[in-house]
Amino acid sequence: MGLFLGSLSAANAQTTIKNGGLENWRTSKLLFNLTASLETPQGWSSFDSVFNILNFITGQNTQVTNLVKKSTTVKNSGLASAQITTKSFSDLGLMPGYLTNAKLSVDASFNFNFSGGEVLPSKPLVASAMVKYVPATVYDSANLYVEVINTTLGTDSVIGYGTSTFAGTTNFTKIDLPIYYVDKSLTANLLRYYFVSSYVDDTTESHMLNSSLYVDDVTYTTVKSETYALMSEMNVACYPNPTTDVITVTAAKGHSLVCELYSATGQLMLVKPFDCSTTIQVSDWSAGVYTYNVKDKSNVIVGHGQLAVVRP
Repeated sequence: MGLFLGSLSAANAQTTIKNGGLENWRTSKLLFNLTASLETPQGWSSFDSVFNILNFITGQNTQVTNLVKKSTTVKNSGLASAQITTKSFSDLGLMPGYLTNAKLSVDASFNFNFSGGEVLPSKPLVASAMVKYVPATVYDSANLYVEVINTTLGTDSVIGYGTSTFAGTTNFTKIDLPIYYVDKSLTANLLRYYFVSSYVDDTTESHMLNSSLYVDDVTYTTVKSETYALMSEMNVACYPNPTTDVITVTAAKGHSLVCELYSATGQLMLVKPFDCSTTIQVSDWSAGVYTYNVKDKSNVIVGHGQLAVVRP
């Protein structure tokens, strides 16, 4: 998935997550080397302590390696950003830097577990961050992955996600990452971000050493408050999907309806009243994923979904 850029409409609410500006940091020590310290933003986690402990256990190496550091010189705003770097450990080999706003824990078998995250007031539409990526070579790329978590079933269930892999940037660039929901019926309780300094695969891992990802101003955007029908007999459909030219929106037995189409960043693209069926021209729209809502005369959403516009 590529880099999504765009403006946010006034109908949406953009929220900065807890310590999303990466201004507040904490330091910690490792028992095998009390002379060195690790840095982590308050409310965030990294893999640094785990990597260093594993490296010490396997290789008896007491040198502490920081994959996540506070940067006061390269930043988008405020006093600092997070610098996430890929480095090499003596026994573990090349390891990319990770930064997440989830809480990281490791069990006795060294299985990684995540909990917590940003507590959500409503369902997010787009996850955003300002990033600057300095790759080691032109083959390198960084990654942002987000998860929307539901906790009401007694366990953490992923109900939405988004991912973006991106190459080097000269300046800080905004990523607007649309969130795809696999289950729209469940409440969105938590939002988790995962930043990775290198997207490692089997063919390019030797190119990743010392690539750095700078992260600042992490936010998310929610759709304005809407009312959804729990059940609808209108059988709303949108086709062809994906499309390059014209779409048809239908709603059986539907009269006095309105179709709304939003871009991936939440910008309202079109509002069209119709009865039962209508066609919409999208040939001049940019390629991407759009969201559509069909509302009845009481402004209740009786059908919704996503539409993919593609270009040859």
